[in-house]
Amino acid sequence: MMNESKIQNMLRDLLDELLDARGDEDEPIADLAVCTEGISAVRTFEDAGLLTDQRGIVVECDGGREYQISIVRSR
Repeated sequence: MMNESKIQNMLRDLLDELLDARGDEDEPIADLAVCTEGISAVRTFEDAGLLTDQRGIVVECDGGREYQISIVRSR
């Protein structure tokens, strides 16, 4: 069953895989990894130490900017 935690972890894992594949032309996803340019790290809200009961990810960008992406069930 899909839930907020699973979606959060899948998004984090996907972005981590893309970040790891950057610059490695032997990686099958190297072409897609270009889309992560400017992103330096991805963490879950929990890993980032946010005091919230929501699920989501924090995207840290080069230069120190951070963005929070919340996972909210709509139905």
